[in-house]
Amino acid sequence: MEDETVKSLASLIKEIKGILKSEISMINDKGYSLKEKEEEPIEEQIRTNNLLTTRSFLELFEKIVGFLYKKLDENSPDEDFFFFLPLIRSLIEIYACLLYFCFQDKNKKMILSISDTLYTLSVCNTGRTEGIIDGYNKNYAYFKDFIIKERLLIPEDINKMSKKLLERNHYNYPPVNQMLKEEWISQSSPQFTSVNKPSVGNHYIIYRHLSNYVHGNILIKEHYGTEKMWVISEILMISTRVAELINIKILDSSKTREIAEHIKNVRKNISDFKELWQNIKPKK
Repeated sequence: MEDETVKSLASLIKEIKGILKSEISMINDKGYSLKEKEEEPIEEQIRTNNLLTTRSFLELFEKIVGFLYKKLDENSPDEDFFFFLPLIRSLIEIYACLLYFCFQDKNKKMILSISDTLYTLSVCNTGRTEGIIDGYNKNYAYFKDFIIKERLLIPEDINKMSKKLLERNHYNYPPVNQMLKEEWISQSSPQFTSVNKPSVGNHYIIYRHLSNYVHGNILIKEHYGTEKMWVISEILMISTRVAELINIKILDSSKTREIAEHIKNVRKNISDFKELWQNIKPKK
């Protein structure tokens, strides 16, 4: 049963990966189609930048899912999946950021994107690298009209940029537990909620649990041996929520039918998956 169930679940991961990849293409198409509309330069910049930020999050998410699917498809040894758990944390982090980003207004999205871009460049500037400084200056110049219009306290000098400055002015992404709002999760993934009721506590507990797990906390050693199940379950849960989020908040619900069919397939496999998980004997 184990091999058959895992293969069936892996096929569902392949299915949701295909949906995510399709959504990336649709975001690209949406960006090109909207370019034909006349709008103020700064409004075009906001719209384009917000779509690019969404696409960047989604592309990284899809690549991680693709890598993990490949490991399942190749039938990698069970013990290898311990080393893939940090990638599950990454998927939860990306989902949390996407969830927070999608529920902000267009100007707040722009502020998050600008701050994240410029702060990342400042952090990389440990050796006062000319190329990085030039990159910071070019990005600041590109966003300058918006920064002035919104009276943002974002420094033009790379050496004055800091994490504390962004936090003080609420220009940054909050901690993961604050972004995983149950209300947002329910609103943005109503179909999957019928299968898997959201809980901020559960999402964040899993996130924290994986942190302790991959750092070798001896208090949770009784769970060793269940890593493959963690990888499979979290990919399916988080990926489906991400697909629904993008479908509803970005793509005007154009993928609803396809996602509904995927969720129907997930529902069919839930009982077998639960039975398989319950029968696993963790390694001591």
